[in-house]
Amino acid sequence: MHKPAFDTLLSVSYYKLPYQHWLQRWKFSHDLAAGDLLTQQLAAIVAQYQQQGGKLPDAILYVPMHRAKQRSRGFNPAEILAQQVAKQLKLPLLTVLYRPHQQQAQVGLSRKQRQRNLRKAFALSSQQPLPANVALVDDVVTTGATANTLCQLLRRHGVKHISLWTVAVTLFD
Repeated sequence: MHKPAFDTLLSVSYYKLPYQHWLQRWKFSHDLAAGDLLTQQLAAIVAQYQQQGGKLPDAILYVPMHRAKQRSRGFNPAEILAQQVAKQLKLPLLTVLYRPHQQQAQVGLSRKQRQRNLRKAFALSSQQPLPANVALVDDVVTTGATANTLCQLLRRHGVKHISLWTVAVTLFD
């Protein structure tokens, strides 16, 4: 990955077994037990980060799904993860990010295709000022293209420090 647009990365694991299996079960087979397990794992790693003196954000945001895709899937994994972490940390959960257009799924696309696919993919639903320090939650970070696109949008709207919190991350090259 080229220089990331986020400042810190907090992840439970690399995107490999068993997390790869559990994430796929949750997202594509609606295995709620796998979702509960992953949510607990992210909450635990965030609690450990906090106990070790990690700087907490002012608010939590999450990677949005297009309305049609979320209706089809029935849930947004990033939103569920963010809700749990915000509740645990007693921080506001901001629901200001959205996808105005439905893009092609990112799965199977190269880095360049993902970047092209994400042009104008996200917008802010509010003109309210954003906090200076936020955590952006996603379930999986593969190439970092989605996270970087969202971070660039957030920085254009005044966010100074962005932590990316995720269940799993692929090894970057």
